[in-house]
Amino acid sequence: MSVYTSVVFILVVLNVVTVHAELTPLSDEQLSYSTGQAFISVDASSYQDFEFTKINLGLDVELQSNIDELRLGEFDRTGDPSVADESQPADVIIRNFGLGRVDDYDTTNPKIVPFIIKDPYIELAYKKDGAGGRQIAGFRLGFAQAKGDLSGDFVSLTGNMEGLITGSSSIAYDVGCGPGGSVGWFDCLALSIAGDTTIEAVAKLVDKDTGQPNLGGSYVKRATWLGIPQGESFSAPDGGLIGALVPTLSRVDNCKALGLDACFPVSIYQSFYVGDPGTDNFETGSAKGIFMSLQSQQVPWQDYAGSGRINTDKGAFMNFASYTDTNGQKRYPFVVDLYSALTGTTRVPTCIGQTKGC
Repeated sequence: MSVYTSVVFILVVLNVVTVHAELTPLSDEQLSYSTGQAFISVDASSYQDFEFTKINLGLDVELQSNIDELRLGEFDRTGDPSVADESQPADVIIRNFGLGRVDDYDTTNPKIVPFIIKDPYIELAYKKDGAGGRQIAGFRLGFAQAKGDLSGDFVSLTGNMEGLITGSSSIAYDVGCGPGGSVGWFDCLALSIAGDTTIEAVAKLVDKDTGQPNLGGSYVKRATWLGIPQGESFSAPDGGLIGALVPTLSRVDNCKALGLDACFPVSIYQSFYVGDPGTDNFETGSAKGIFMSLQSQQVPWQDYAGSGRINTDKGAFMNFASYTDTNGQKRYPFVVDLYSALTGTTRVPTCIGQTKGC
């Protein structure tokens, strides 16, 4: 597996600098006036046959960065039943990967809007061999909280990625029943009756042929499609008579719901906003539990945004999953409006003077 990009990514995130200063001893009296805590701490834990060492970096990071290609988990997966697209050479391939954005990028006064990270950490997993020894089984880089624009030419994705699709059913009517639409008369009638009813559904990485989020007893790997999984449906959070009918009428079958496509190539999505773009409050608007990992075998990572374990297989894994906030409400790292979910998202500029490819 290729891990050099992980090292580069860590160095970029941590923004390593060298400081030269004269060391001057302090007296006990001077020390008595100061309190503090090191920004680096180490936690150790164990679970089943694994031991974990977590290095906490008490940092607040504001980052605007570009990477030509992020490629993780490059190895032969021939015959693996959980692979969605065997033509992909790596678990994660994102070209022109960017964090943060640049407003007014083509003017004389561009403004950098950073991707904000709080409390990043590095964690190593060790597998005990039963004879008193242990070996490194996995590595991950995670963030306690994160907020901002994530962009890229998404080619191959592996992991747990959940986004909430939400919008008015009238948007679905306009896309599917308007000029050039391909939705049948019955589904158009149902969408017409629904009117401006707000509908929503959860999108995940899926197999392009079956619409399934799981293959061979595991999550899909090297996925090239994102959509509402087979058998799932839209819901209407506002309820009512029409809302009660929405789940039945919109059940997904073969990547179709209400006559509309419910699965799409990940390549049509050029940018996602991580967290809630509707608020500047980082504490309430940031996403939690995000990490990227590499494993040489199955590793049960602790879910720091929840109370359970996230079981990852050999290879690379990206975790952008739903979580429960302090008020008990379920939150999603991505929230995409219905129109963008059906037609794709445009890339926010991540370079000064050009959209991408700095």
